[in-house]
Amino acid sequence: HRMTNSVSQDTANIALRSSDTIPSAQGRLEVKGSEGPNQVVDLTVKHMAQPARVKSGATAYVVWLQPDGANQPINMGVLAVDKDLNGELQFKTPFPKFDVFVTAEQNPAVQAPSEHKRLLTAAVDLPAHAIK
Repeated sequence: HRMTNSVSQDTANIALRSSDTIPSAQGRLEVKGSEGPNQVVDLTVKHMAQPARVKSGATAYVVWLQPDGANQPINMGVLAVDKDLNGELQFKTPFPKFDVFVTAEQNPAVQAPSEHKRLLTAAVDLPAHAIK
């Protein structure tokens, strides 16, 4: 009998830092070990204003993953925010050390962030954050 909100033992739980552009936003990354070489990363946010309120013309929040040592971040998909200002995106990565950040974009399919304004950021180092 486990409480539903308890964190399982095989999860690294990392808080995202919010920026002054969107100070009320709260985000978490849960990184779970999985079968094979990939980690499963579950990004959840609360109190996230709609994209157009954060940046004029923005239609979506894009989640970026930048592996340690890489020059360019990778577009991992859209962080959709519902009417209660909650959002979630799950993705997989083989990298043990990476940065995750969120930007507001006019086109969610962009291959590079259109600006350097990072709304939410987290640095993940799985040796240090060890998935138990």
